[in-house]
Order: sequence, then C-alpha cells, then structure tokens
Amino acid sequence: MTQACKTVDKDAYTAMFGSDSDSEDTVLTDVEDERFWEESGPEEVEESQTFNPDHVVGSFNASEGITFPDIPGLVYYPELFSHTQQTKLVEAVIAEQYFATPEMNQAMRFGDLPESLTWVIDSLRSISDLFPEPIRTRMPLFDQTIINLYRKGDGIKSHVDLARFEDGIVIISLLSSCIMSLKPASTHPAPESVQAKDIYLRPGDVLSLSGTARYDWEHGIPEREYDIVDGVKLERGTRLSVTFRRLIKGCGEGFEG
Repeated sequence: MTQACKTVDKDAYTAMFGSDSDSEDTVLTDVEDERFWEESGPEEVEESQTFNPDHVVGSFNASEGITFPDIPGLVYYPELFSHTQQTKLVEAVIAEQYFATPEMNQAMRFGDLPESLTWVIDSLRSISDLFPEPIRTRMPLFDQTIINLYRKGDGIKSHVDLARFEDGIVIISLLSSCIMSLKPASTHPAPESVQAKDIYLRPGDVLSLSGTARYDWEHGIPEREYDIVDGVKLERGTRLSVTFRRLIKGCGEGFEG
C-alpha cells in the first residue's frame, strides 16, 4: 500500500542526483516509480511486486526489529521510516547541496548536527530495542553522520567502521533498494557453520549494529546495476544512505571509504 504524502520535487531531485532511466531492461526500479513523485491515495501493490527474501520474516510494518542469532547486535527494521519521513530526509540532503557536483558522493558532519537531522535521532532513540540501554540512553546518542550517494551500479567495499567511533551505529537506506552483504571480519574468524548473510534493503529500512555486529562483522554493497531477489531481477537506482555514529572523545575527524 502507498499513502498520500508530501513528495520530493522531481526537478530538484534530478538536478542533484541525475536520472536512472537509461536502462532498456524490463525490470523493477524504485527511483523511477512515479509513485515516488506524485501524491496518491491508497493503492494496492500487485502480487508480482511483493518480495519476501528468506532472511526477512513477518510484516514490513513490524513494530519490533528483526534479529539474527548468528550476528548478535544486528537489528533490521523494515520500512521503519514512512514515505513522508523519507521525503523529509531526502529534501534535507538536497537543501544542504552535499552533492552539488558530479564528483561528490560523500558528505560528513561532526559535532552538533543540523536540525534537519536531529529529529531523526530523536525518533531512533525512542525505539526500545535499537541498542542495549547504555548506548540508547547516552547523550548525545550520535554526534557524527556520513551521507553516501550511490549512483546506479555503485557499491562500497566490505568493511568494519573505524575504531574511532563508539559502539552503536545506525544505517538508513533511502531512494532505491540494494542488497547489503555481511560476513565475519577477517580479524575475527568465525566457525565454518557461520555463513555470510545478504539483507535486501528497501527505502526506509534501517539497520542498527552494536557489539558483535559492529566490531566482528563486515558489511558492504557489491558493485552491480541490479540484484536478484526471489528470482526477480531488480534494477538499482540512485540510492542514499545516512549513517549515524558517535565519535570517541579525543579522536580526530576524517573521511573514509
């Protein structure tokens, strides 16, 4: 179902991020779906457009996060952010002109984050199972954000976030879908029975990482123009990720991949 809501201005979006409509393949894509741009009433999603990867259980409107026994500290929240909230966040990125030139694909903020982002942090803090209590109740919860722009086909090398950041990281996925792959970090070998895991992230989905998931597992996005989910070819479009972290006191600021 989709809900009537305020939407991103399409011209502003195209000016900032470009267009993903150059593919001739007959596939599904998120960004070019006109429902992203138009106000609409309730609309049924056809069965052929509904995908349920085997690592996702329950409804996409789950009130509690989905956990993974093999990866303690990883919590997945399908469509945690509504369409309206996603639009508000994308508009904030556009307004800040983080990606005003084609070569720009990453922006970082440290310290007191702008009001356009603090409402997101307040919303995250209210989620009881987001993190263990000592992390969820710390002040500030986050003091750093990294915003990555993934154009069609882009990915990011599998990595563990730098040690300069404290425990407790949140990743918000926006605009387009992709598969994020997680595997045991090379510095923390796991038993052979522990397998890598792929999570299909849709717009509005959120991942939180703490403890084992934050320090002992790598996460990354393969470079490719489409993903295969339940035998269906899903074309990627332009995607944004907004990651929140907290810098360890005394550690310097710096960019990373």
